[in-house]
Amino acid sequence: MNRVIILILLTFLLLGCVDSTRNWEPNGPVSRDLIDFVARAKTEIERDGINAFHAFRSDNKWIEDDKYIFVWNMEGIRFVYPPDPAGEGKLMLNLKDSEDKPIGMEFIQIAQQGGGWVHYKWPKLGDTEPEWKSTYILPVTTPSGSKFLVGSGVYGLRVDK
Repeated sequence: MNRVIILILLTFLLLGCVDSTRNWEPNGPVSRDLIDFVARAKTEIERDGINAFHAFRSDNKWIEDDKYIFVWNMEGIRFVYPPDPAGEGKLMLNLKDSEDKPIGMEFIQIAQQGGGWVHYKWPKLGDTEPEWKSTYILPVTTPSGSKFLVGSGVYGLRVDK
C-alpha cells in the first residue's frame, strides 16, 4: 500500500515538472514555418487582392487547428478572422492581451516597420486560461494599392520577458 502511495506521489511530482511549451526560437522550425505561412498569404494578397480573403476564411490550406491567417487594414479594421467571422469589420486598435499589453497597436506598428513578431498572453479558442502566443505580422499592398497587415500566430512557445 505504501509503495502505491509513493508511486502515485512520484507520478504527480514528475507530471508537475513536465513543461509542454517550447522556448521561442526566432530561427527555429516552428518560427520558420509560421513565417513561411504568412509570407505565402502575403503573396496571395499581392496577386489577388481582397479576392484572396475568401480562401483565408474557408480553405483548409489556410486554417490548421488554432493556426489561421488574419488580415487587418492599416487603420486597425479586421477584415479576415476565421475563428469568428462575426468579428470581421471591427476596429481592433484597442485590443489588449490578458496582461493589458496593447497588442492591437503593436500589430499596426510592427506592420509599419516592415513586419516582425509580437509575443503576448492569449487564451486558445474555447479556453479561459491564457498562454503564450507568438504572432508573425507582415505588411501587404494589394494590386489596387490598399494596404493591409497579414498575420498568424502559434501557441505554446514560451517567451521569457
